[in-house]
Amino acid sequence: MVGDADEHGPLLLMWAAVCQLNADLTCDGAMSTLARKLGHRSMELRAFSHLATQLANEPFTGKTVCNYASFSHLCVCVN
Repeated sequence: MVGDADEHGPLLLMWAAVCQLNADLTCDGAMSTLARKLGHRSMELRAFSHLATQLANEPFTGKTVCNYASFSHLCVCVN
């Protein structure tokens, strides 16, 4: 089930962002509540820690990916 493993944290974080954007556009309180729940669960699953770990591995550390990898790594590791 989604939300049971640490690897699901980044996905839940993305869904939380989409729900929050939708809630802001439509003034929907239910979507805002859902965004908070998904965001909270993603933090419990250490979403940023998992993303940082993934970005420390290939292909993000090698020469095979363009310079966007270093930018992505910077964005995640700053948090």
